[in-house]
Amino acid sequence: MKVRVLLLMVFALALALAGCSGGETETATETGTETTTTTGTSAPAATGATGDILAAFSADSFDGVVDREMLSLDADGLDGTPALLVEAEEPGGYRLFSTGDIDVEGSLIVYTAMVRSHDLEGEAMLEMWCAIPELGEFFSRGMDSVITGTSDWTELRTVFRLEPGQNPSDVMLNLVVNGTGRVWVDDARLTRAPLE
Repeated sequence: MKVRVLLLMVFALALALAGCSGGETETATETGTETTTTTGTSAPAATGATGDILAAFSADSFDGVVDREMLSLDADGLDGTPALLVEAEEPGGYRLFSTGDIDVEGSLIVYTAMVRSHDLEGEAMLEMWCAIPELGEFFSRGMDSVITGTSDWTELRTVFRLEPGQNPSDVMLNLVVNGTGRVWVDDARLTRAPLE
């Protein structure tokens, strides 16, 4: 067990050291009751903007939504279509979408979504969990790409670096609200870009 925890800590440190220059992204591992957290860096803003689309979710229905009971649909979405609405009464995380097994080893994966807020006290950001067989679950959180207060539609993002041989069995696309207020999510995408 100690060897596994040590390997996970080394992997998390390698993720932090291997990150591309850019804004800050939090990366962590979780093993049972122990959590090890390191801080890495995300990719430059242009990365993933023209990358291969791995998954796309319009968010105009509950199709593919994981935590349906914690969200509602609101007609006031992007381009006049419905969007997912979070009415956060306390800080928390919301599981939005899951990709299942995808073949993306040796690349950057970029989670983007259009997000807006109303009377948000605190911040909202995107979070991505990657389950990597035999290594565990790891996450990145777009701490440099947030909204607060009352904002118009804004593209938020977070990036995860996968080395060769690191192929996730599932990627969870989430929203984190560190505060209270209303947050809408629409047009969520996962894209792939080459390692730099």
